[in-house]
Formats: sequence, structure tokens, C-alpha cells
Amino acid sequence: MIIKRTNLVLLLIVLTAIAAAAAERLTYHSWEKGQLTTSETTVKRTAEGYLFEGYSWAGQSITRTDAEFNTLLVEMFRPGRPERITLKRKGNIINFKGPWKGEQINEDIKVDSTPWLSSPFLLIDFIRSEDKEKKFYMILIHDQSATKFKAIKEGSEEIEVNGIKTRALKVKVTLDDWRGMFWSSYYWFRPSDGIMVRSKETRGPPGTPETLVELAKEVEE
Repeated sequence: MIIKRTNLVLLLIVLTAIAAAAAERLTYHSWEKGQLTTSETTVKRTAEGYLFEGYSWAGQSITRTDAEFNTLLVEMFRPGRPERITLKRKGNIINFKGPWKGEQINEDIKVDSTPWLSSPFLLIDFIRSEDKEKKFYMILIHDQSATKFKAIKEGSEEIEVNGIKTRALKVKVTLDDWRGMFWSSYYWFRPSDGIMVRSKETRGPPGTPETLVELAKEVEE
């Protein structure tokens, strides 16, 4: 299998960003195998960059990034339970700490200088740039490993989001090696602020039914 379902836990907790407002609450609807779920993310500016607080059926998360939306720290947990998974980058090391399958893990994951994005939803800076491609790491939770992905701009198109026609930039995200021939997901972003408005994600190996995610509501706080 290229990507197991548990590998994309960070994608299930939707983490999206906005660059303009001091605080923004974004609500997304997801359709998977005919089932609708809702997730929310609150985004705030900080001295070093941005803070994202995510809420979904998978639990809660806290993500801190720098000003370019590169991930610095991720914490994942469920309310009322003591278990907490923490991932923190320092230089070319991303430390994974927390419980996994009955064991307490504390492992350093070696990477190079390539940016770490806890989710493709954090491609905001890339969307607003003139770059055509961007490489980034994501952490695969099931085996505490770092895998390199590649985002490729495929052009602007008009799509309907929540009943409203929207001009969006289509981006293909795939693995940055030979496996990219067999696995990919697609994301649509508003070019003006880099916010993701839709995605068609393959949350598993090739052949897994697609999950559709759409922006349903945004509120400035």
C-alpha cells in the first residue's frame, strides 16, 4: 500500500489558513462513502506566524507555523483523554512523541531542509507565489516516517462551491517519487488569499474511494 488510512490522520483534522484577518473560523463539509462530516478550524496570527486550532470527528489539533505556513509544531488529542501526540521540528529533525498502538513513542525523524507541511491545506504561500511546483514533507503517523510530496499547479478554473461559482487554482498533490504515478489528490484554492475551497482526496492506496471536501462557511472573529 502506498498510503494507509491512518497515514492521513493529519488530513482528517482539517488545517487551513488565512493571511488577512486576525482570527478566522473556517467550516468544511466532507463526503466520504456517502457520509457527511463537518470540521472547523480557527486561525489566529502569532508573533512567529500562525496558530490553527482544528476540531473534527477525529479529535482536536493545535498547529503552529512560521510566517510562510511551514509547520513547526503539531499536537493531536481527544478531549477528556490524557493521550496526546506531539510532533515538533528543530532543524532537520522532527520529533514524534506520544502513544501509538499501546506503546509510548519518542522518536526523532530525520529530514532535509525541505519544508514540513502537516497538511496540503497549508500550501497558502505557494498558492500566492509564482512558483509552479513545491516539494514538502508530511509525517506518516502509522510508522513515524517522513514522506516527501510534490504540489503542482494545474491552472485556474471556475467551480461551484456551496452553490456559488468561484474562480480557483487547481493543484495536484502527489508523492515525489515513482509512486506518484499511482497516487494523487486534487485541491482547489482561492488565488487571492490561498484558502482551500475544495479537495478530492485519496485517503488510502490507489482504488480507495475519493473524499470530497468543500468550504461551507467562513466567519471573521
